[in-house]
Amino acid sequence: MSASDRGFNKQIAEEAAAWFVDFSVGDVEPDQLASFNTWLRTSPVHVRAYLQVTALWEDAELLKLGATELEALAQQIAAEGNVISLRQAVATVTNPAADVASVPTPKIPARRPVWRRFAVAASVSVLSVMVGVAVWMRADRGVTYATETGEQRTVTLADGSVVQLNSQSQLRVMFSEQVRRVELIDGQALFEVAKNPARPFVVVSGETSVRAVGTQFDVYRKTEGTVVTVLEGRVAVSGEAASTAAPVRDASVANGEAVLLSAGEQIVVTPKAILVPQPTNVAAAIAWTQKKLAFDADPLSEVVAEFNRYSRQRLVIDDAALEEIRISGVFASSGVEHLVQFLQQRFEVTATTTDGEIHLSRQP
Repeated sequence: MSASDRGFNKQIAEEAAAWFVDFSVGDVEPDQLASFNTWLRTSPVHVRAYLQVTALWEDAELLKLGATELEALAQQIAAEGNVISLRQAVATVTNPAADVASVPTPKIPARRPVWRRFAVAASVSVLSVMVGVAVWMRADRGVTYATETGEQRTVTLADGSVVQLNSQSQLRVMFSEQVRRVELIDGQALFEVAKNPARPFVVVSGETSVRAVGTQFDVYRKTEGTVVTVLEGRVAVSGEAASTAAPVRDASVANGEAVLLSAGEQIVVTPKAILVPQPTNVAAAIAWTQKKLAFDADPLSEVVAEFNRYSRQRLVIDDAALEEIRISGVFASSGVEHLVQFLQQRFEVTATTTDGEIHLSRQP
């Protein structure tokens, strides 16, 4: 497994360590500070790397290095507060796409004696080893990306594949030299896979496995099962999450093996069955990428569940008789109020707003 496949870039780590050393010894001029801000804002990866280096340095005393000067320096750095603590920036690390402008600019302390600069500079190699060990320890768990309510995010993976994450979604990337494996832990994602016949791309969603080489497809993990929609190319879908790179045979639903899905088709996989592939409206399936929600005679219970993924003001159906009302149309994913108005005008629904919730019921 290469370093880049694990989401770790040695050069970026070394740059982060170098900046850490400069700030620690006060060897940063105003123009260099501007360069640091530019470097930090270039990519969320830079933010994460810098935070990892500072956090690892905070824990360095646990390694009992035995170098009195380095231990004293570490204590001095911590006391002066010129380190961005990982514990104080959990939101930024959890969501690397967050606005890096929220990351505090390190203070520039007074210049330290020359011997101290050499001591800190020598610690760069130690930091590199520590970062490497940390990445090695996390390799089996992979790199995780997540979005919050109403947030969407685009991620370019190490192999060049592009993933668009929908609201309230989470996935884990676990690449190896044999297979590019991604686990969709929750929510929905659109995958544009970079072609590499020798290294299949496998998306796992619960018990569902979607295997592709170079194609574009959408995977939506719901409570009742997983929905797979193919935009381009073909994928092989099976009901058991395969972790190997073994060839997939052309098979039918009946014999329980993989099902080949072509562009314009959609399939639903539940814990009990793989339904027959059906032609589908691809534009409607990926309307979320345009911040829209498209429904075609869908029950209100599903419509409400979908809207609740995008808004902190949750919809609640108080009258069970409303759950099976069929809804068709295209709505803005942020337009809860438009849906409520539609229900009030079309189905005579009463909407009562309370703290953070909109309760739906029949008009008396």
